[in-house]
Amino acid sequence: MRVIKITAGRGNGNVTRLGLVDVDGVAIDLIALGATRVEVSICGNECAALDVDFIASIISVPFGLLNVRAGEYTPKIVYFSPAIPEGSVLAGPSFETEIRLKMVC
Repeated sequence: MRVIKITAGRGNGNVTRLGLVDVDGVAIDLIALGATRVEVSICGNECAALDVDFIASIISVPFGLLNVRAGEYTPKIVYFSPAIPEGSVLAGPSFETEIRLKMVC
């Protein structure tokens, strides 16, 4: 499992760029997959989501703009395409890539 640790300031628009790779370390090209939208979401005691920018295998996420309280979270990254309108998870809890987000004030 690949774990990515990120600290973000709540309400801060700083962008974190993440390179997405599969289990073999090969870049996941969202354009080639036909992605039309990528979403980062957090669900648990609180829920929040935002659409993020992407180019090929790089997504740009302003984690601090997720509307959640200070604390620790494991966000999910999902891409949507005409072929997969319900979305496909790229990273999240119990997936090959897991993001551990620490939101601070």
